[in-house]
Amino acid sequence: MPRKPAAKAAKPAKAAKGAAAGARPDDVRRAVLDAALALLREEGIGAVTLRAVGKRAGVSRNAPYWHFESKEALLAAVAEEGFRSLSGVMAREVSPVREPRAKLEAAALAYVRFASQYPDHYRVMFARSTSRRHEHPMLLVAATSALSGLAEKVVSCQREGLIREAPVMPIVLGLWALEHGLAMLMVDRQLESLLTGTGSAEDIIRAAVRTYLDGLAP
Repeated sequence: MPRKPAAKAAKPAKAAKGAAAGARPDDVRRAVLDAALALLREEGIGAVTLRAVGKRAGVSRNAPYWHFESKEALLAAVAEEGFRSLSGVMAREVSPVREPRAKLEAAALAYVRFASQYPDHYRVMFARSTSRRHEHPMLLVAATSALSGLAEKVVSCQREGLIREAPVMPIVLGLWALEHGLAMLMVDRQLESLLTGTGSAEDIIRAAVRTYLDGLAP
């Protein structure tokens, strides 16, 4: 997608090349997370082990275990980071918008942009290995916060008579499913093959979101 979050946006960090011996604990943790992201990008989720990320990060064999008790805990931390960054990106995209439905559209577009710009985080956020979020409280909080913003915007639209009165969760789940489907098409570069003569990816995504919301009009 052509647009990027503003320079001040809280976004996933770029992969580090390693961590020197004697580095601070926070630096080691960051290096391990970055090494995991590099392995995810290059080899996929199956290549991520604590031993592999430790070697990639240039830290001692035991260092990753000081911060993550298992591969699942490491992936949960990557997913948590992704959800927190997604929340920040959506909040900033929506902030200058005033009209309730336009806010909902802006949040949906920001969601897909985030996935396109940070595919390694996005894949882990919805991977099977991080689906048991109740086992990782911080991940559960971050994911719930990111997705609850959609519900709040749907309620605002209903109050203004822009979306018909109906249970909120089915509407939110429908919109989330649309966003997630479009996001995965972007991440897997499937949408590009459908764009010949039909406008930019953002045009198509905006039109899809608007079509869904038009169907919810009173």
